[in-house]
Amino acid sequence: MSLFKPSLVKFAFRLENAQTERLTFRSLTLNDVDEWTKFASNKLSMKFFDLDGLSPNAFSESWIMRQLARYDDYGYGLAALIEKNTGNFVGQCGLLTQEVNGKTEIEVGYSLLPDHQGKGFASEAAIFCKEFAFANKLADSVISLIHPENQRSIRVAEKNGMKPEGMTKYKQFDVVVYRVYNR
Repeated sequence: MSLFKPSLVKFAFRLENAQTERLTFRSLTLNDVDEWTKFASNKLSMKFFDLDGLSPNAFSESWIMRQLARYDDYGYGLAALIEKNTGNFVGQCGLLTQEVNGKTEIEVGYSLLPDHQGKGFASEAAIFCKEFAFANKLADSVISLIHPENQRSIRVAEKNGMKPEGMTKYKQFDVVVYRVYNR
């Protein structure tokens, strides 16, 4: 049995204008392709992603188009993270519907531009997204799918109260499923 509540997903749960202490969430647009290409052009950032044979720019456009489709299909997806003090685009975080081991799950996903990693932005945004999912009764638990070598993402998941639940295959990668339950 899935812990996901599909009857709720069609409601508009976009994170538009949601705020944390240092960040504002906003919907991604195709105007963000150049900013996201900075992520896709960085070898360390892309270590746990596959360009699928695309150039960094084409990958970024495809990535953002998938988020726009998620907004239409589910009412949520990854959102742009904007630093309040500077107005800078720092990365993306949001909720994703994923099929994992035959179950539909809600994932808290996050990726930050290289210049903004290690500053606590990912943890701040991920915790907000987890709390948002639980407050809006989207699921009884949320997950993050993380490559076992991705120590930064593992630390974010742990700060978000998540515990490793086991390995699975996601696309072509072996990943650890990290999960936290709504209390």
